[in-house]
Amino acid sequence: MQEQELTHAGCPILSGPRVTGDSYYEVSLTDPEGNLLELLA
Repeated sequence: MQEQELTHAGCPILSGPRVTGDSYYEVSLTDPEGNLLELLA
């Protein structure tokens, strides 16, 4: 999903995407209930 789709679905992106120091991609967002989610790839 793209950022606009996530925000429209009630999951706004708080930070990222960014590349971590060990070359992973990371993004932080919240779900519709307000829980913090951190995705790494």
